[in-house]
Amino acid sequence: MDDSKDVLVDFYAPWCGNCKALEPTLQELATSLQKVNPNIIVVKIDITNNEIPGLQIHSYPTIKLYSANNKKHPFDYTGKTRTFEALEGFLRRSSHSKWIKLPREAPVIDTSVKEEDDVLVLTDNNYDLEVKKHKYLLVEFYAPWCGHCK
Repeated sequence: MDDSKDVLVDFYAPWCGNCKALEPTLQELATSLQKVNPNIIVVKIDITNNEIPGLQIHSYPTIKLYSANNKKHPFDYTGKTRTFEALEGFLRRSSHSKWIKLPREAPVIDTSVKEEDDVLVLTDNNYDLEVKKHKYLLVEFYAPWCGHCK
């Protein structure tokens, strides 16, 4: 690892649903960091195929920040959520690099009703309207990042 840079490492397992769900957030974080702070880099390590002497990973994903000039004592990410904002806050608090607020593109929210194979996809914008239209309606509540729900 480059001793002059802070390195955020995602130790993941390819079969892990939470790891797969984290992927777009890490990609967005890495892209934002490249634009404003090249002294912090984001890397991923498939820990199921790479053994690192002295490193014990017990759950997936595990996120650690290896600070510039102090790679022997990484900071463990212990946040409850793995959102862009939460990871940005972790980096701001733990990184030795000068901090600049990361640019972020506004997400595009699709408010249209989608029907996929006779399945009506409900959103915040259409839930009340669609539920009132039907006498009986079976609704599945799920978490898109959850491996069991997929």
